Amino acid sequence: MSAFPKLFSPFKLGSLSVKNRIVMSPMETHLCDTDGFVTEELIAYYKERAVGGVGYITLENTAIDPAGRVNNGMLCIHDNTYIPGLKKTHGLHP
Repeated sequence: MSAFPKLFSPFKLGSLSVKNRIVMSPMETHLCDTDGFVTEELIAYYKERAVGGVGYITLENTAIDPAGRVNNGMLCIHDNTYIPGLKKTHGLHP
């Protein structure tokens, strides 16, 4: 790992402290329910990546407008009813 000496070192991004420089980019998992709400399966998926060592996870493709939802597996946030589930995905680090 000498080619990447800072890969596993922590850093700050504004007020956010990140444990390392390993970043998971957003990928649609189809683990939400058919209405686009967060499920326990989705939370478990992201938690496993955090436990596995990912320092920063970008949540997946998310519809901000119902017209933008391209399939039934797409997460949603076009209404406040989605917020409680999405809050559960925040801070999943071990």
